[in-house]
Amino acid sequence: QKLVIKEKSNKIIIKGKKNLLLVRKKNIPAIFFSAHLANWEVAPMTAIKNNIPVLTIFRKPNNPLVAWLLNFFRSNVPLTPKGTEGAKQLILSLRKGISIGLIVDQKMNDGIKVPFFKKPAMTAPALAQLALKIETLVIPVQIERIKETNFVVTFHNPLKINKNGKQKDILRIMSEVNLLIEKWIRKRPEQWLWLHKRW
Repeated sequence: QKLVIKEKSNKIIIKGKKNLLLVRKKNIPAIFFSAHLANWEVAPMTAIKNNIPVLTIFRKPNNPLVAWLLNFFRSNVPLTPKGTEGAKQLILSLRKGISIGLIVDQKMNDGIKVPFFKKPAMTAPALAQLALKIETLVIPVQIERIKETNFVVTFHNPLKINKNGKQKDILRIMSEVNLLIEKWIRKRPEQWLWLHKRW
C-alpha cells in the first residue's frame, strides 16, 4: 500500500501506511525509530501530516546560529533536546499517548555492546528500555532518496517485543534494531550520513 502526499509537489511516497495508522487503530503510542539515512527528518513530518503527533529527540548544535536556523526550519515538528530533560519528555509523551521518534544509529559511549555489521558497537538501549516499560508499538521507519528530492518513507511492521509470551531482553531487541538498520544501509550505503567513529 502506498500513498503520494498531495502537497505543492508530490515528492514523498509512503509505503506501509497501515503500520503508521496502527497508532490510531490500536490507540497505542509508537516508538518510531530510524537512522541517519537520506533526509531522515522527513519521517516525523510524514507522520504528523497524517495526524499522528510525534515528539522527536535531537542533539542541539554547538553553534548558536546553526541551532537557530534548525529551529526555524523545524518549527512544524515537535522536538526535545537530547539529555536528561529530553528523556523525561519522551517518557511523559508516551504516557500521555503521544508517539516519539528516535534516530538510533549513533555511538553511545555508556551504552551497551550490540552487533552492528558483525562487530560490537556501543548502542543506546533507550528504545528497548522504553518499549519494555511502557506499552507501545515499535515501528521501524526507513527513508530513501529515490531521485533528487523525491523520497520513499516506509513504515515497516512493528517489532515483536514478546516471544512465546515472554518479553525479549534489551540486547535481543537492540540486536534486531541494529540488524534492520544494517539492511537499510547495505541497500543504500551512499545515503548513510554518520561521520563519527561507530565502532
